[in-house]
Amino acid sequence: VVTLLDPHIANLRVAQRLQNASGVDPLNLNLVHYTSADMLLTLGREFDVILALDSLTRGPAELAAAEYRDLFRCLKVGGRWIQLAPSKGRYLRQRDKSLSGSSPASWHDWLDLPKLRRLLPPIARVHVIFDAKLEDDTWQWLDLLRLEDTAS
Repeated sequence: VVTLLDPHIANLRVAQRLQNASGVDPLNLNLVHYTSADMLLTLGREFDVILALDSLTRGPAELAAAEYRDLFRCLKVGGRWIQLAPSKGRYLRQRDKSLSGSSPASWHDWLDLPKLRRLLPPIARVHVIFDAKLEDDTWQWLDLLRLEDTAS
């Protein structure tokens, strides 16, 4: 069973249309409208993959730290954390443009591997599969394998 958890209902509708068009059995697709971090506690699952495509960086990372920790706890040992996020270079370029008034201000935080490690639970251990900047330092792509946690 694939669970798709997304804060944007439009994304869930796209997934449902893809499911309908592909003939995937609806019993194998669980679409969940994510409305609060408390929802993570009710899912009661160990996920094989967490794929975060820019959604966790729509506010300051420090405010999303609890969500990062809760999501990571939902990832089973041996599972993959795959995340696409704005790079620090993009963040700095956009900040400079918005300070000069040449670009509309919209909030995106940046993420790199050291910052992601700080957001995960302190006992979390991961193996880095892939860590790269893409599109002329616009995006940071992170792919981590969850290992057994260290002793607390």
